[in-house]
Amino acid sequence: GESMNTYKDRMVDEASEWFALMQDPETPAKEREDFVQWLGATADHVREYLTLAALRNDLKGLKSSQTIDELIALAKDPRGDNVVPLSAFIPLSRSQPPRREFNRRPLVALAAAVFFAVIGFSAWGYLNRNTYTTGIGEQKSFTLPDGSLITLNAVSRLKIHYTEKYRDIRLENGEALFEAAKDPSRPFRVMTEDAVIQAIGTRFNVYHREADTTVSVLEGAIDVRPTDSQPSRVTQGQRTSVAPKQKAKPAVTAANTEADIAWRQRRLIFDSRPLKKVIEEFNLYNETRLELADPSLGELQVGGNFNANDPKSFALFLEKANLARAQKDGDGAITLTAP
Repeated sequence: GESMNTYKDRMVDEASEWFALMQDPETPAKEREDFVQWLGATADHVREYLTLAALRNDLKGLKSSQTIDELIALAKDPRGDNVVPLSAFIPLSRSQPPRREFNRRPLVALAAAVFFAVIGFSAWGYLNRNTYTTGIGEQKSFTLPDGSLITLNAVSRLKIHYTEKYRDIRLENGEALFEAAKDPSRPFRVMTEDAVIQAIGTRFNVYHREADTTVSVLEGAIDVRPTDSQPSRVTQGQRTSVAPKQKAKPAVTAANTEADIAWRQRRLIFDSRPLKKVIEEFNLYNETRLELADPSLGELQVGGNFNANDPKSFALFLEKANLARAQKDGDGAITLTAP
């Protein structure tokens, strides 16, 4: 058998490894499921994890004077509102054999308490603390534990907040492609400053930069509701835009979905777009910036299919079309002037 000291050392090592993994937003859903299984195996695991969280000052919302035993008692208290069904937040693998019910239930409650009573008093605390961001030219894809898939475009920022009743994503800035897993009991909603977009088992693109929010539906359907108006149903092949503080119900039009998600292949496709807007898009992907020396050039209408990572070729296209002249500055930027 294992000596008490060796057993204790092993518990500390395992808790430390899990703690580090839970702080990493890139930790996959399967490892988070394994963490819950580890946590529910024995009260010693819960105790070590709570102790480590306390040492790392991760006990947000709790009195610093509370001992680990008091925290465990808090988790066991059936009158408390800090414990929720863990299955609502982290889907346990069905491939694993069920534990004996009399042993598992209180320990799952303790596991939930680690997430809710100890690490933040918020639904799915490990995700709520995580804000997903991308820089210039960077794109990220990640799968949520419910199976929903998000692909985040360059220079974008979003936050994830899941509760028992809703799966909420706040797109603070930028663009993302969402593939929402079906779960009628918990609606999947994407929120911007302008609108609430509720998925109905669907795949859709949301663009939210500067003034408005534009949504295109690739599969299924969504409801798009401005903050101050009635919702519009948008189905496959359609799109809509919502302006800040829009009072009217959103108008629905046909979408060019190929163009709307061309960014995933780092292509920029425009039918007719003001040059200043096209330049803003190029600058999301490249350290070599395009700049307008003459603001009046910004209103020129530009169309075409371009490589988002090649601003030099785009500048050459403008020269050949006699729309602008391009000159490289000392700081590496490409300045566009009237021809």
